[in-house]
Amino acid sequence: MPETEKVPIGRLFTNLSLRLIKTTNDFELTYQLARLHSMAYATNLSEVSALKASGYPDRRQTRFSGLPDLVQTSPSPEARRVGLEHLTNAIALYERALLLLKRSTNASAWEVVRTQLGLAWCLDQSGQRGTALMAYRKALNTAWRM
Repeated sequence: MPETEKVPIGRLFTNLSLRLIKTTNDFELTYQLARLHSMAYATNLSEVSALKASGYPDRRQTRFSGLPDLVQTSPSPEARRVGLEHLTNAIALYERALLLLKRSTNASAWEVVRTQLGLAWCLDQSGQRGTALMAYRKALNTAWRM
């Protein structure tokens, strides 16, 4: 089992963002940052469990292993604004990750499905129901062919 550590979510954003500036075409890094933004939107976590080796959020976290049961409502207008910024950033990064996958010669179907599903969920949360449904269908079609 990989070693993990609790990390302030702000530090994780900083570390992943700085790494992405240096390697802008890194799919996994782009995907992980998109996922972190969606986690920040959906939860009120101040720290997350991160893998020591990669610095990515740990997928096995009990509070966010997949889709959240409930999206936390923000207590103040400022917190809601920050949450919506996270959602907007997640959508942009998931779209970028899908673009990187299309350019890749060795992308797996699982990478495509998890990225499409993350994008679809964020679009759904943002109120873009029609676009979200199309994204969910793409994820389902890809998964069906696996």
